[in-house]
Amino acid sequence: MILYSAAVKSQLLFQNTKFNVIQKPIPQCISRATNGTVNVFESASGKILGTLSVYSPIPHRWKEEKVGYLATVASQTGLALANARLYSSLRDYYLSAVQALAAALEAKDFYTRGHSVRVANWARACARVLGLGAEEKEQVYLAGLLHDLGKIGVRENILLKPGPLTEEERKEMQSHPVVGARILEPARFPAAVITAVRHHHEDYGGGGYPAGLVGEEIPLLARIIRVADTYDAMTFARPYRQLLTQRQAREELRRWAGRQFDPRVVDAFLRIPEEELEVITGEREVWIP
Repeated sequence: MILYSAAVKSQLLFQNTKFNVIQKPIPQCISRATNGTVNVFESASGKILGTLSVYSPIPHRWKEEKVGYLATVASQTGLALANARLYSSLRDYYLSAVQALAAALEAKDFYTRGHSVRVANWARACARVLGLGAEEKEQVYLAGLLHDLGKIGVRENILLKPGPLTEEERKEMQSHPVVGARILEPARFPAAVITAVRHHHEDYGGGGYPAGLVGEEIPLLARIIRVADTYDAMTFARPYRQLLTQRQAREELRRWAGRQFDPRVVDAFLRIPEEELEVITGEREVWIP
């Protein structure tokens, strides 16, 4: 920790070799009435991150214990700043890993390429209209990227089958929410993200899977993913059916609100500005704000 003391006319007010005090004039931004100051470098791992300054309006001799106390405060502040920067860096790595998982899934199925990205962005836009906080918007975005992760374990001949699935094939396909949640659990993804992935095929009126939850029993983020996922599935071609127009898809959401979808979520989704929907429709790359 390096400390320096400064005063008007460069008068040295404190000097102690223990703290390596350096004489320095007061910056021009400090009032002329200031006659004594001590500045403490905030550092972590040997790197200077900032300066903690304490000023006095009268000539003042800074005692060693006071400067030592300031050194402790500056050290803790520097550590907090370093941790904040580390968290930001880890978050970038974390989101890069999420992108890689989403890309690995979509590499198996040409028809769903870009699907997870669009669902993530539509879900986040819907969450914004619902008035959810920043943390929930990020969580629903991650859940949208990863909601179909469990399909990695589904055989390709089932994923790409152009006709109706058999009962056995349907069971395998319907296992993907639980499989996806199990993949995410060891990686310590946020609990809200895992539950949204697990329950994004529950129906608001009951009868969905895997748990057959009803209404408010279904986590809100899962209800949002349910609407965004279905909207994307309806507006992009799949091997087993043709796409619908955006207008037709919106009408389907209204028609099934209260049965398959949460009416409040449908209402919010339909209030996403049309130009924003069009922008998201054309996206093929993951966008992180």
